[in-house]
Amino acid sequence: MRTLFAQHRCNAYRSLIRARGNASDCQDVGEWGRQGAMSVDKNNHHSTPLAAVVGAAFAAQQIPLELKENLPDRGRGLFATTPIPSGTILYTATPAAVVPDPNAKPGSVCLHCLSQMPSGTPGNKRFCSDACETSARSGYYAIQSRLDLSHLEAYCRQKNLIFPLLACRLALTGLEESRRHRQGLPIQSSVGLIDNLCGLEYDPDHIPSDWTETHRLFGAALAEAASEEEEESVSLETESAKRYLSLQWWCDTIGRLHLNCFRIDRMPNFGIPGQGFSFEDLNHLASAAVLASSGGGFAKKKTTNPDDDTASNLGKAGSAVYFVPSFFNHACEPSVDVFFPLGGSTMKLVARKDIDAGEEATITYIDSSQSLEARQRLFTGYGFRCRCWICLQEEEEEADDGRDV
Repeated sequence: MRTLFAQHRCNAYRSLIRARGNASDCQDVGEWGRQGAMSVDKNNHHSTPLAAVVGAAFAAQQIPLELKENLPDRGRGLFATTPIPSGTILYTATPAAVVPDPNAKPGSVCLHCLSQMPSGTPGNKRFCSDACETSARSGYYAIQSRLDLSHLEAYCRQKNLIFPLLACRLALTGLEESRRHRQGLPIQSSVGLIDNLCGLEYDPDHIPSDWTETHRLFGAALAEAASEEEEESVSLETESAKRYLSLQWWCDTIGRLHLNCFRIDRMPNFGIPGQGFSFEDLNHLASAAVLASSGGGFAKKKTTNPDDDTASNLGKAGSAVYFVPSFFNHACEPSVDVFFPLGGSTMKLVARKDIDAGEEATITYIDSSQSLEARQRLFTGYGFRCRCWICLQEEEEEADDGRDV
């Protein structure tokens, strides 16, 4: 089972762990490789150039970035069309799908946005607000509320998996979007856009057992609901159901999640007494960077006080997949930082330095303060070897040190 490593970046709002595959100034060394992108909206049955889709998203927020494709060594990247001053909010993104950490205390985070629930919230309350519940029920939760996903969730908890739960959320979103499209109802977003993201190539004759078992458990939950209800939304006979229930879609999606999943950690309010934060908590968040498994695993933290929500749930908000942010390539000295300032899964990408026109906008996937050897070890999980100027300079310095010995 392939080990997946991820980025850890801390700030006063949240910490971020990133797992994905495009890379700036990097060479592919992945043994599984990556799948090419598609630019097809599966619900609306038409094809649109990928650059136009991403460009429309930037135009809607008046963002001076553009997607360039077929770049040497790294495929695609986002570039500034005009000079961008430091501190500029480059993009605000909502996720295509989120799932709370399976090990989190029930009722600790919102099922829809991952915001921390108010203290004392009953464990059976799933949403932090009426707005979140309304949005969820017009999407994935219209079907999820009818399903018994306990077997899938228990399996993922036992095996330390998160990607199958995100695939489940994407499938339910796609099924509900398809139903609403057939009935002429408005659609919040198109989950089909996720098909444009790069993913791990896998051998269809040697599919990981966790992928096939979680696919079986998801299919069984849908089949049980379909046998008990006459609702069209849980019908297994539609073309959309056949698509989202297929093993190929499931495996392709998990492959994409391997390279495009953000893990969102809740951070305490630094410097405020009574928040329960300690250096041990910070060390736990840092160590989580090397605990992400091939299933997109979640970190487990021991606590001496199981009722201390602040201490026990640090680093356990959940995971999410985004469309546009997935096109930012890696650099060990990035030009863009990622923040979650509203306490939920809404992402803001902010220029950390002045970015010249024509310059690529990049984020970092890892803790760039680590040694060259440690960084390159982490990059193997993404399928590339970083060749940025920092890595090249450190390689040259190490080579010079070796010659001096």
